[in-house]
Amino acid sequence: MKKLHFLIVAILCVFLISGCASVQHASDTVDEPKPSDQIPEATTAPQSFGLALVYGKPEAKTGEKIYSESYRKFPLDAAVMLDYITDNSTAFVGAQNIASSHHHIIDTDERKNTAEARYNSAVQGDFTLYAYDVQYDGARAWFDPSDPLVVYTCSGNGLISVAKPGTNWVSEISFAGAVPMVSLTVTCRDGEKELSTQTLQAAEMDVNMTYQVPDGTDNVKVVSFDAEGNIIEQEILKSGNYVYNVWYDIGGFFLGYKALNLKWP
Repeated sequence: MKKLHFLIVAILCVFLISGCASVQHASDTVDEPKPSDQIPEATTAPQSFGLALVYGKPEAKTGEKIYSESYRKFPLDAAVMLDYITDNSTAFVGAQNIASSHHHIIDTDERKNTAEARYNSAVQGDFTLYAYDVQYDGARAWFDPSDPLVVYTCSGNGLISVAKPGTNWVSEISFAGAVPMVSLTVTCRDGEKELSTQTLQAAEMDVNMTYQVPDGTDNVKVVSFDAEGNIIEQEILKSGNYVYNVWYDIGGFFLGYKALNLKWP
């Protein structure tokens, strides 16, 4: 396999609210791909493998690298997008606390990998995030905690965009505050007529939960609730909409992510 040698030379950090540098909307994402089981072969040199946003400075001894654990996740409060990138293609490998990792082919001169994360909106004031280039050694993903791509402090929503010179690829993770979902009701309807309804507990859902929509359904109303039973949002999904994003509290800055996958008849 051809070795990849990516050097990070450009970091563009764009913030979406006052108190941050400038204004730019994060790219829309479309679907939630399944992780690939095809892991790159071991190479003599590390390969650029993804992008990680870590809340707070990771604790590590001098010279110590931080490695991923099971399911290619790091034992940190982090949002991580793992993509195996070659010159002309990219494959989704894994994720931690992100939704809708999506590969955009914009034109022959620009290609982009995007993902979105959410943090607990109960966090007030400034917070510091560390962005790292994740490497792969043929067995596990890792990064050097002493060598962040960028360190910044902000008090709102934002976007990290990492350009990889020598290629036409850009990796992006957007982040925004959100109220953690504790439960949600899923009501399948024919027009306004209720066909079925079910309440789901976010913490008890499968990471990728398949929800069978009954025959005759032309729309699904999803209502999410916080810890006090207040409505967070209401959304009506129609045939052609397949994924509802569930963001829930996992005890840290970043919210955990699960996907409610609607299976239409």
